[in-house]
Amino acid sequence: MSLFNPGGNSSPTTSPNNNPVPDMPGATNDDPDMGDPPSIDMDSEGVPMATPDGDPMDPNDPATASSNPLMNDPSDLPDMDDPMFSDPTDPMGMDTDEEGLMNQPDDPMFDDPTMGDNMSPYDDNMQPSQDPQVDPDTGHNVYKFTTNVEQHTNLAKDVEEMMKKMQAQDRNGAEQIYRNGKNSIIYENGIEVGTRSLAGLSTAESLAMANNNIFNQYLHALGDEDGKFLGKDVRLYADTIVTDAIENNKALADLTLASEGAVLLNIWMYAINEMDRALDACKKKEIFDLTGEHPIDRVAALWIGDSEQGKTQPQADAGHTLYAMSEYQESKFEVDTNKANNDILELLVDMKSVLSTPSVCVSDELAYLDLRTLATKVVSKMKVPMIQGLIHYIRNTDEKRGILYANAFVPLTAKCNAGTYEYIKRKLLLNEKFSFSKIETDAVIEAIYSTLDCLGLTCADIGKYKFVDEFNCKDRSNSRPFAEEYIPDTDVHGVARLDIDINELSILMDQGAISAARDLYVYGRHAVISDSKTLSLHELATDSNRSKVPEYSVYSAYYKDNDYAENLVNSGFTTSKIPGATKDQRKEIVVKGSQYLVVHLGALTAMHEALSACNNGRITDAMANWDKVAALLIGSMGHTEHGVMMHALGKEQCQKFGTCRGGDARVNEELMPLLFSGKTEITDKSCSALSQSIDDIKSLINVPLVQSALAYAETNRKAKNGDGTLASGYVFSRAVLPLIEAGDPQAASVIDKNMDLEGSSNPEEVYSAFKNTYSLLNVDCAMIGKAEFDACTAEPTKSSSAGDHGGAVVGIMVAVIGAILLFFLFKFKKPSKKGGEQPVEFVIGDKEDNNLV
Repeated sequence: MSLFNPGGNSSPTTSPNNNPVPDMPGATNDDPDMGDPPSIDMDSEGVPMATPDGDPMDPNDPATASSNPLMNDPSDLPDMDDPMFSDPTDPMGMDTDEEGLMNQPDDPMFDDPTMGDNMSPYDDNMQPSQDPQVDPDTGHNVYKFTTNVEQHTNLAKDVEEMMKKMQAQDRNGAEQIYRNGKNSIIYENGIEVGTRSLAGLSTAESLAMANNNIFNQYLHALGDEDGKFLGKDVRLYADTIVTDAIENNKALADLTLASEGAVLLNIWMYAINEMDRALDACKKKEIFDLTGEHPIDRVAALWIGDSEQGKTQPQADAGHTLYAMSEYQESKFEVDTNKANNDILELLVDMKSVLSTPSVCVSDELAYLDLRTLATKVVSKMKVPMIQGLIHYIRNTDEKRGILYANAFVPLTAKCNAGTYEYIKRKLLLNEKFSFSKIETDAVIEAIYSTLDCLGLTCADIGKYKFVDEFNCKDRSNSRPFAEEYIPDTDVHGVARLDIDINELSILMDQGAISAARDLYVYGRHAVISDSKTLSLHELATDSNRSKVPEYSVYSAYYKDNDYAENLVNSGFTTSKIPGATKDQRKEIVVKGSQYLVVHLGALTAMHEALSACNNGRITDAMANWDKVAALLIGSMGHTEHGVMMHALGKEQCQKFGTCRGGDARVNEELMPLLFSGKTEITDKSCSALSQSIDDIKSLINVPLVQSALAYAETNRKAKNGDGTLASGYVFSRAVLPLIEAGDPQAASVIDKNMDLEGSSNPEEVYSAFKNTYSLLNVDCAMIGKAEFDACTAEPTKSSSAGDHGGAVVGIMVAVIGAILLFFLFKFKKPSKKGGEQPVEFVIGDKEDNNLV
């Protein structure tokens, strides 16, 4: 019997008229209450020690040395003797001991009697445990096992027995198997020392996931402001969901939900973290024991479980883990048989090929980078069945499974377009009911499809849902990767996706996952240029061609540092560089430093590389670099209000300073024609004209930087030490201070004093200091506009002169007017034919709702 199709029914679950057909067999009425399961005593001695927030850039790790092919100048990697890279303390607000190790939480749910200190899948020397010998070749066609990982495969037996207990309404028995385990035995040196449990994959193992980038996305999306999820520590989100399913689902059709959740949440995340552990070990140049349990065999065993690989006709009555889940969900979609499973296993074969010898990570300096690239692709493919399942259950209005799959999927979109993420989250997780009109259903699914590019997937990976005619999935075109206004001649889709790295960087810093954040900054993840190259923020900051930028020498002189952008960002990764900086301040330094110093420098470098190529007659190279300029200034989300590059910053600040025009910033309206002009000038080999366009663009992008510095000078009038906004103002002021200091040291000193990391600011002093420096920035003060003060005169504007009292009066007037409008809206609301309210139609698309594109 299959967990995902217990009735063996693979027939369509949606009728031609889109009415739901029961997906699961059995009655839908509530079963008698079987009583609360007994509390399970947990042995606190079995809690695994937390792992430290390890440094991802080991000074002895060749993955960070000069052979790194992703770096233009490999010698520009961070100085590993810098104490910032040996600072073990302050993992961003986590409860730590004096050595920086995360302390054991008080919550007894972290205590798992089945997983003790010496029961980790990896010991201190990366020597996996030995299992009893059985035939290791349990796979067929795609993946071949070479070591015995039967005990990881046996987790599928726990899932099956847990399912059967629930179907027999033996909730206590189901919870005992879930909590304590039964079939997955842990051996050390051939001796049985414990039992692995499904619950332990969420509870005890959550400590080992503290720097897993995927795990932290779940914490970010599911946790409330107190770090709770449904009243429990958010790190236990998977266990919380499964436990709730055991205790509270009584309808026959829902009795398998707990088992499904254990597979979708616990085993799925555990498999990803097993890959992460292998990556971390390779990065640290540890030697693998490939005769005990091969680390990639372990991942494959967790995915395949008790399923049979290579079937051309998947059997509905086989399998209880991830492979079976993928088979079942893809059967509802028009895709090749076992597409996702085969894609995943083929990538695991490639990973295993990299780890061909125990010392490969010591001898091969590229091994870590190769493994990391493959692992990123595996994680993307692992999302396919959860997306297919979510779409399936939305179409069928299966509320409980829909919510289960939404909890699995929605957090993964947090790094994507913020508008799309908030919309999907609001509809699927925050709604009082999981039921939508036809229009809403189509809109939600279209929003889900719109995240595929961000998640590293295509429409072909998901396929068309078989039982509806619509398939509103459109892959992001390489010809239009980031904005309607600018169409590149070259493929810069990957470059534009650096904004996804920045969003993820923000999430990781917010969660205190410093090692994961550093790793993302140094190596990148989403800006895939080719199969063998990924662009990173570190690469932009240390590009050897940055010396072609005339302003670079000015910035280097001001900071007394040729790697000024790199080191400003690096200072946010540790407390040793900025003593006393709070978690919020360090996050702002890392994220905004990446956005507006690193990417800014990258854009300037690309401009002057284009100019140099033009002057040397290399038109193709010039065009590629010019398209890169556009990608860095706009980003993949730049055409929406939720972008994170310079284009979005202009749109954000124009609203505060009154410089918007037709819904966009005036600076952006002038930027786009200049980008087009640059293309024409390169094609025509008008290199002197291109040089002028570059100067004009530089002037324009200074505008939102100045506006932002002024805005934070106002915000920080009443700021307190430690406020994150102080760090934001600090970064924005540092983006323009070098140019000001070169021509007006006195004005620069005033701005520097007011825009420091400590103490409040005097906005009037800051405006006055900026007032006479706009010529140094080649900026027209009228482009800056007016907020509380006039940028041109530094005088208070009328709106600010009224003071707080005037603002309060305006607020009251707005509230009164709103109340009157609501009264008339409800009084004269048009009733429907059935006497109820007319449903509100939601329209999604490029023109109707840019937030969802």
